[in-house]
Amino acid sequence: MQFEWDEAKRSENIAKHRIDFADVSEMFDRPMLTEIDQRTDYGEDRWIGIGFLRNGVAVVVWTTKAG
Repeated sequence: MQFEWDEAKRSENIAKHRIDFADVSEMFDRPMLTEIDQRTDYGEDRWIGIGFLRNGVAVVVWTTKAG
């Protein structure tokens, strides 16, 4: 699986939550509860996952890229 993100948002996330998007890929190698994000119409399918990151629990939201 390949991951990509916006670098500015990555920097914001590190400052705000102390979580680097580069580390989040390890969540996908462990058991994770996932569900479609239906909070609003995003114009694409978005997923929410709750799983383990380092020594704690984290929430991740993602979408898949066509192709």
